[in-house]
Amino acid sequence: ILILPVMDALFPAKGIEGQPGARIVTGYLPLAGVAVAYLLVRRAVLGSITISESAIAPLDNPLVPITDDPFGGRMGATAAESVMTAFAVVVEYARLLVWPARLSPDYSYNQIPLVTSTLDGRFLGGVALVAVCVVAVALLWRRNRIAAFGLAFLALTFSIVSNFLITIGTICAERLMYLPSAGALIAAAVGLEHLAGSAMARRRPVAGAIAILIVLGAVRTLTRNRDWNNEVTLWSAAVQAAPRSARVQSE
Repeated sequence: ILILPVMDALFPAKGIEGQPGARIVTGYLPLAGVAVAYLLVRRAVLGSITISESAIAPLDNPLVPITDDPFGGRMGATAAESVMTAFAVVVEYARLLVWPARLSPDYSYNQIPLVTSTLDGRFLGGVALVAVCVVAVALLWRRNRIAAFGLAFLALTFSIVSNFLITIGTICAERLMYLPSAGALIAAAVGLEHLAGSAMARRRPVAGAIAILIVLGAVRTLTRNRDWNNEVTLWSAAVQAAPRSARVQSE
């Protein structure tokens, strides 16, 4: 639903559909109704709309508050560590989007170690990526609205699963980037179109590079599908990609 006002601001509807009242009735209310129905079903199933932090295992998401385990150890994170590590996870998601050579079905404790210092490069990299995205949306708002929408779509859909606003059941999962990646691809497509320009001499090498990327992506998909053949192949591949994950090691 947060996408709607951004879309309307960037691409105002024409005629009767552009009137605020008509837009609310035809565009906002139906989706708001679906969202409310979904949240009611979710609450009926889970007992609440969001999962209580006390119900989230630190093994799955180490960003929950610190608790004592049955063996006398302590797991979890302070509030500062939780925020800083969430920024570090942004770097991991960016890596998955740009270079998905290493894939794993699980990134739980301790595949992504907690960030304990503001000087940690992972934290600084995450802050830089978030800042670049926000600044780019602001700069592109009037210069290239499609690119601005793509980056805004990326940021807004990712915010739900980022562990910034609410703590979810996992610290990092590749499936959570499926929807946000659509926004990243929209912005990337605009960037490639701008790079190619109108001259055929520039468009051909760009088209060739895109073709190579598509082939590489297809090959990576085929090789990754083999990992999902059975439990043995899946977790054998996972232990190579995420060796520090306790859950991967146990599987």
